[in-house]
Amino acid sequence: MRQIFLKTGFVRLGAAWWALTVLLFAPAFGQGLDLSNMDPSEPWNITADKLQYDNMTNTYRGSGNVLIWRSGYRMEADEAGFDRNNNSLWAVGNVTVKGGGDVVTGDRVYMDLATETGLVENGTLFIQATHFFIRGGRIEKLGAQSYRVDDASLTTCDPDDPDWVIKAANVKVTVGGYGTARNIVVKARKAPVFYSPYLVFPAKTERQTGLLPPQVSQSSRQGWGINQPFYKVMGESADMTLYAHPMEKRGVQAAAEMRYVLNPKSKGYIFGSYLQDRTRDDGVGNNSLDWGYENDLYLRPNQDRYWVAAKHDQQWKNGLKFRLDADFVSDQDYLRDFKDGYTGYSAVNREFAQEFGRDLDDYDETIRKNSLYLQKGWDSYSANAEAKWYDNVIARRFDEPDTTLQTLPFVGFSGTRQSLFGSFLAWEFDSGYSHFYREEGISGNRFDVNPRFVAPIDFGRYMSMETTVGLRETLYNVTTWDEEPSRDDRTFSREMYDLKTEFSSELVRVFNLRPGNGKIDKIRHAFTPSLSYNYRPDDDQEKYPLFDHVDRLEAKNHVTLALTNSLLGRSSVQRKENSIFPYEYKKLCWFEVSASYNINEANEEDASEWTEPHRRQPFSPVSARLELEPVQWLALESTTKWSPYSGNFVYNAHGVTLSGRGNELSAEYIKARESSETVLGKARFRLGESWSAYGGLERDLEAGERVRNYTGLIYEAACWAIDLGYSDEPGEQRYTLQFTLTGLGALGRSAAD
Repeated sequence: MRQIFLKTGFVRLGAAWWALTVLLFAPAFGQGLDLSNMDPSEPWNITADKLQYDNMTNTYRGSGNVLIWRSGYRMEADEAGFDRNNNSLWAVGNVTVKGGGDVVTGDRVYMDLATETGLVENGTLFIQATHFFIRGGRIEKLGAQSYRVDDASLTTCDPDDPDWVIKAANVKVTVGGYGTARNIVVKARKAPVFYSPYLVFPAKTERQTGLLPPQVSQSSRQGWGINQPFYKVMGESADMTLYAHPMEKRGVQAAAEMRYVLNPKSKGYIFGSYLQDRTRDDGVGNNSLDWGYENDLYLRPNQDRYWVAAKHDQQWKNGLKFRLDADFVSDQDYLRDFKDGYTGYSAVNREFAQEFGRDLDDYDETIRKNSLYLQKGWDSYSANAEAKWYDNVIARRFDEPDTTLQTLPFVGFSGTRQSLFGSFLAWEFDSGYSHFYREEGISGNRFDVNPRFVAPIDFGRYMSMETTVGLRETLYNVTTWDEEPSRDDRTFSREMYDLKTEFSSELVRVFNLRPGNGKIDKIRHAFTPSLSYNYRPDDDQEKYPLFDHVDRLEAKNHVTLALTNSLLGRSSVQRKENSIFPYEYKKLCWFEVSASYNINEANEEDASEWTEPHRRQPFSPVSARLELEPVQWLALESTTKWSPYSGNFVYNAHGVTLSGRGNELSAEYIKARESSETVLGKARFRLGESWSAYGGLERDLEAGERVRNYTGLIYEAACWAIDLGYSDEPGEQRYTLQFTLTGLGALGRSAAD
């Protein structure tokens, strides 16, 4: 429902002379026999047990196994004829028309190509893409864009014994206008569940204004609710959706979203919601217990609640790019209260991530980023400017001192790696000016330039060396100090340098396997050892102002050894000749082990400068990273760090996924020493041909608390499905129901969403 400017596809009718009779429902569902790509000069082929031509009437007539075909489309019938003088066609007996995977059958077909009218008796249209079966006792084409169907029915089930079917006594449609239907009945098996004596529906070839399916919800914090969207077309390149969301316990939430496209590389999306909440977390009585959250140090006394979020991308013909990100919320709990559903944080964030490649801050983040960004690129250089404003919701809401750092603006200019005066040497650079502002605290300006010079050297086939020397000049001007009394010194300059040298090699061997059945026939094994040295002097930087990490560059004097193994498999099935890569390749395994030795710590006498105060620890933890996918049903990722001093693992992150035959099981475990320990898992299992069960959990093992649990049961028939679920989060429990009709979509929500 949320795809930006998705226009319904419609069948072009001109070249499909014998398929015109069955395109009645194409405007409604965007499917049908599409013959628009046929070559008009290509001749038709006709065969029959008996084929006659009447020279007097200029008529062809075939009987017995009549077959007419061209360009992948074919018609079969017991008898058929074509009148060239009157430009008309008829076919009788077991008529079947096939094209593009779609199939039309009928007892009798007649088409007048001159008047663009025709008739199909007892016709059935099967649309492969949506699995629709559309039937009509009498299907008439009344003109170029007008149709009529008597005794019409639609289903995605077995049409002879459907679990559900939509029937109408009479349907009339004008493509590009509207359609009408009389005596509409929706049946579940044999029982009618909905009836309407008359219905008017749009049959236009463009997006239409109208109501979209509602979303029913129930939860302990909101009670029962229904979210009804209304879709509004605002022109060829813009649309809007308005939402009315009455909730039993909260009141009525209103929301709107607008989408627009200015050109193929410029578009935007704006979302806003508002709620006059019936509840408040003000510390009175049980209000905080009922409407607050655990570990939330702040109340939420306001009832006037809102959220506005927007993203916009713009690109001009000269290559200049513009980007806007906005995210402004009334209070720290609003996005947590309304995380799910049509107008919830998750749906909006997913839209931003899919359409713009940028998501929002987490729903519980109380400092939210807003930014404007400009960028212009050339072959070897790039210039950019950005203004970043971080909205501190807590400071704004409770009128607290706001020490949030704002960058207003940053202006940068950089150059990619390129040859230095045509020699084997190369260079690259970054530079930038920043104006930093805080309502309370240190503010000022910084100019930073960092050129780097690179000397790559190859020692034959088996080893290469690359040395990089970086120079850095940083200038400061402080406008406001955060110290009392304020310091008098306001202008500073810092000069630094760094050095990196890396030796690396790559040893490769290709193993040939027995090919066949699309399986892997070659495996490429690569072993890449590397040894690098990094150095940056240990300069005292405490006298300089502190805005961000650039102002406190860590001293480096360490050696790092890394060993990497990779396995790449090649499929034995070749792709099409015009493909850039003639074979399919798959990463079977990637494994890297690395460790560093800190020379500074090894030589440091001051225990306060050691990583751990009780002993020197110049050796870093040994880090290992594994990505393994040897077969289609197994995927494993693992990262671990082991301390040679404690003999313990100081970091673990492991994930595994097993899948196949409709089943899936995945688990993830993350533990950082003295920080956090989390486990996540989800599963879905087939319970026979039609039933499946699913569930998931997320638990904070460090705090001994659940984050979220959910479970559900799904019944899937051939043409419909029902999903019953339950989810449990701290402070909110929710029952969910989702009903799906194959080809028509889903109503409701799943607990797994």
